[in-house]
Amino acid sequence: MRVDKLPLLVTPGEDEPAHGLLLRFAKRNGVKDLRTMRELTDMSVARLRLGHGAGHLAELLQCSPDLFMRSTTEPIVRGVVSLRGERLRTSDHLLIKRRRVCPTCITEAAHQRFWFDLSFVSTCPRHQVTLVDACSCGTALTWKDVDIEKCSHCQDGSVFRMTLKSPGNDVLAMNRWALGKLGVGDPVPVPILDGMPLWTALNIVNRVGVLAAEGYTCWRGVDGYDTPAHQLQANGFRVLQLGLLDQALDEVYEQYLTAKTRKLAETLRTIYGFFGQWFKIWYHSKHFVEQARPFAEIVIANAARKSVFDIEVKK
Repeated sequence: MRVDKLPLLVTPGEDEPAHGLLLRFAKRNGVKDLRTMRELTDMSVARLRLGHGAGHLAELLQCSPDLFMRSTTEPIVRGVVSLRGERLRTSDHLLIKRRRVCPTCITEAAHQRFWFDLSFVSTCPRHQVTLVDACSCGTALTWKDVDIEKCSHCQDGSVFRMTLKSPGNDVLAMNRWALGKLGVGDPVPVPILDGMPLWTALNIVNRVGVLAAEGYTCWRGVDGYDTPAHQLQANGFRVLQLGLLDQALDEVYEQYLTAKTRKLAETLRTIYGFFGQWFKIWYHSKHFVEQARPFAEIVIANAARKSVFDIEVKK
């Protein structure tokens, strides 16, 4: 049974996405679960997450969709969305099933922020705490919950009773930079990354982070190592922010020389392990952007000092 209106309205909050509004709208009207909300309104978290049904949600809330669409992703092509002018991959950059919050943020204003759902953001830089992804009862927060501060499986649990963890300064710095690119907080200038599309910069940050932490190794994805992904990303950001990429490449090359057990032709693909293989393919692909040239020039110059010239420099 679809309804044309629900009696109690909510006003979109700062940085609140459409799917977060649905959760708060349901609670305001005493709807106990989001399945019932879908039956009443024909709207779901999954569809609203991509902006589908945003017009109907705005009608029910009696507001302009512009009040929340800036914080809501919109589809571009399959697997790629737009958020505040930046392209993101749904598989790499968005958390679909997990729900996270900053308890201090929702104490100040009890609504979801779009950046709680970004996989490359693990903290609240404003309050300097790690985002919480579980209720005090121990159950993971999900998008089946209606109450933003707890799961749907217990009566009296609350994220407000969770012990908040303090992240490292390097993780906070990376998160401040990433959120600054999306208009949250103050922009953080990093010359080697400035001007790049966010998803290009994140790809580079991930690769450099694994290079610096894992050395001469195979690529298993930023989530494929014992070191947590957010720490690897923070490592990569720190290397790029402090201008240590050249040093990191030298250290990996020394590991290559030490581990070398048979004569191999020294090429970009061999001297840096996974990083060189990725770089050569990426550099000559459609995904390379001119704004990434300063980064690329450091890699090519480092290889050239080692008499490795198996890559044609783009003019």
